[in-house]
Amino acid sequence: MLSEELSALLRLDEHEASILKCLEDGPINISDLARGTKFPRTTLYTEINYLKKRGLIQSKKYKGAVILTLVPKGEIKEKLMREARLLSGIRKNSGKSFPSVGFAGFTEIHGKEAMFDIWKMVSKQKNSRLHVIQTTRSMISTLRGFKSGQFVPINKAIKRNNILVDGIIREDYFPTYLSLYKKDKRIQKNILQSFIGRMQALTLVRNEYLNTDTESYIIKGKAYLMNWEDEVGIIIENKNMVAFLEELFELVKGYGNKTDFSSYIKEWLTKVS
Repeated sequence: MLSEELSALLRLDEHEASILKCLEDGPINISDLARGTKFPRTTLYTEINYLKKRGLIQSKKYKGAVILTLVPKGEIKEKLMREARLLSGIRKNSGKSFPSVGFAGFTEIHGKEAMFDIWKMVSKQKNSRLHVIQTTRSMISTLRGFKSGQFVPINKAIKRNNILVDGIIREDYFPTYLSLYKKDKRIQKNILQSFIGRMQALTLVRNEYLNTDTESYIIKGKAYLMNWEDEVGIIIENKNMVAFLEELFELVKGYGNKTDFSSYIKEWLTKVS
């Protein structure tokens, strides 16, 4: 049984802790779990998906029913203690160095809030050059996970801290971005205006490329790979790996078209006005 101290370190909420407690006695199907937790089905499925993404529980079908089980307790304790130390370090040291977890030079990130902390940290790196590859699918997953406009302060901080963004996106990136807010012109304008005045080199690649949910950032000798759909990421501080990713970034740029970012944003502002 997970101790109260460990649950607190892992930042398990009441729903998560209740589900794990029910699974401690052995495999259980969804119906029995719903009766045991008394959670509405919508809440239950949301929590189950989250716990599966964290690698705490497993599911399989048996005679038409979905059976849930805990992963081996030894693996849970090792994984969750590692997450607890990492998330604690991120929240306490936002903008500072992160503790290394696992192999030297590689740190796992779990959960959208911890991933959002990475963006806040990146936006504070004054007078830096930021290499970004953001796929359209990754952008959609990001926006669906947060309130509208939640990334606008990030754009403003990047601009305020004189960060030069060298970005690579697909041609359908901004059209898709704005279409998500097509019913609210005010939000569209706020998003676009938050980019105005930002130092940025922009490369557009054809829509046949960058078809994954993962995006990457490189800044000040560190690389970050983030999958917002699965809410998991990796911080890479290994110098050889970072150098390799920097070379890949330049290679991808060669397959795109350099675009004047300021003119590009102003053109879209005209379209939504």
